[in-house]
Amino acid sequence: MNQIFAHTITAALACCSIIYELLFAQSLSVAIGDSALRYNLTIGTYLAALGAGSLWHYARGQKWSFERLMRIEALLSVIGFVGPIAVFVALGVTSRVADHQTSPVVLLLSHILVVVVGVLSGIELPLLISLHNKHAGASAPATLAADYVGSFVGAVLFPLVLLRTLDLFAIAAACALLNALCGLLIAVRWRRHSPAWAFLFLLLGAPLGLALVYQTTIADRIADMAFSAPSLLLTSAARP
Repeated sequence: MNQIFAHTITAALACCSIIYELLFAQSLSVAIGDSALRYNLTIGTYLAALGAGSLWHYARGQKWSFERLMRIEALLSVIGFVGPIAVFVALGVTSRVADHQTSPVVLLLSHILVVVVGVLSGIELPLLISLHNKHAGASAPATLAADYVGSFVGAVLFPLVLLRTLDLFAIAAACALLNALCGLLIAVRWRRHSPAWAFLFLLLGAPLGLALVYQTTIADRIADMAFSAPSLLLTSAARP
């Protein structure tokens, strides 16, 4: 039972990670165009960042750390939610100033976010492997397999389900909420004597849940704040 729970958590987190990256790619595709280029660059950069994060973790001789894993889950939840918003706000501001949408600022910001999420996810995986091996008796190959399956599920859900039913802002909120829920479950299941992290993820999940419920109103407010970032970037135009 512990192994099933561990592998489910791993798959869910991998699903969140790939969806974050696809959100960045779709945001750039809608805002700037050339979908093939945006998706290829985003996924290629993400895979390289995954490897860099894992290499950095092992090269520094990092050992299992519950606190480090919790910090990464909290960061991924926040960045995954705020990232697409930041891209559109930057687009609105820079397009108003420079009168075009291909501002290097937007491209630089979006790819920095891609790299950050990739590096954090690359560090996350070996920490999950250690966690599951220590507390659930799960082997590294099984955890890796769960990670790959989760990535596949996320890659399929994004175009076939999520983009057809939700706008980009709602997808970001839902994915970040799932990420926070996984962090909460890890904190409750495997570190019962440390309720602080569970409380933190509950606090984090509350505004994410509200953002998901009121995402249309919030999206309009963000568009207004960005001056010229049109609301259609966050709504129906984001769908295929």
